[in-house]
Amino acid sequence: MSAVAAPSPKLLVIDGTGIVRRVNEAVSGEEEKARVQGVLKSSWESILRALREHEPTHVFVAFDHPGRGRRHEIYERYKEGRTPPSAELIEAMPGFIERLRNSGLMAMTVPGEEADDIITSLSIRAVARKFNVVVASAGDKDLLALIVDGVQVFDHFKSQWRDHAWVKARYGVEPSQMVDFLSLMGDESDDIPGIRGVGETRAARLLAKYGTMDGVFANAAEITGKVGETIRSSQAEAELSRRLVQMNRDLDLGLSPRDLVLPAILQPYITEAPEPRLVRTNRNSETIMPMPDAAARPSAASSPQRRLRP
Repeated sequence: MSAVAAPSPKLLVIDGTGIVRRVNEAVSGEEEKARVQGVLKSSWESILRALREHEPTHVFVAFDHPGRGRRHEIYERYKEGRTPPSAELIEAMPGFIERLRNSGLMAMTVPGEEADDIITSLSIRAVARKFNVVVASAGDKDLLALIVDGVQVFDHFKSQWRDHAWVKARYGVEPSQMVDFLSLMGDESDDIPGIRGVGETRAARLLAKYGTMDGVFANAAEITGKVGETIRSSQAEAELSRRLVQMNRDLDLGLSPRDLVLPAILQPYITEAPEPRLVRTNRNSETIMPMPDAAARPSAASSPQRRLRP
């Protein structure tokens, strides 16, 4: 009798910045310190919900590095129109990330990079190591490109899977075309310019006909009317947008699989945690839900010899 193959380990990669941002937009309150406590409490409970729903063997929580990053060096106006989080929330984030790490979860920022870059690099390497990889997304369109790499993308707040069929039905393009799709149409939420006058529908039609953004510009002479004129004069803007949209796939995070194992100490919290509730807070708001105190994780810098290599 042949041996039964062991199931593949499951890595859950959580967009920590996306969760905190979405919760921050939903939680109201008049006193900012209490409101921030409510945001972080609900964010922690939301992370526990992701662990409960997906039952991973391994887990990682990614966060944007604070301040200006690599994309601001490419384009000064990147995310210029976004309302920044409050100074109180910015100040509280390093402590929140540290508490996650002390609870046994691997949580990380990388200087100059965003959570989506970390998610992309880690997910690709983990798939190559035969992990079943699930990304708990806060709805970011750029992460849909990971579907091509064999990553399962789950919209955490809508509790819905995002696969090839969903992307095609929603946007009219394949996951492999998402980078070019966003480069052509731009992304208002991140102040990525794209090509003026090219929205979702037109970008999808162009890619359906020409396959890639490079194909669009190679055949721009045959595109008639005002749109054709705009496209022919906007290649620089589109190329700039693609540099902003593309994720960093080559970050070396200095992690091994054992760094990502879901600690057993968290299991009672995962099982017993209440469903997150986004409620109005006041100056009598509870503090963040207690986290278990696991042994501190070694820093990535202290273990450079252990990698998730392709």
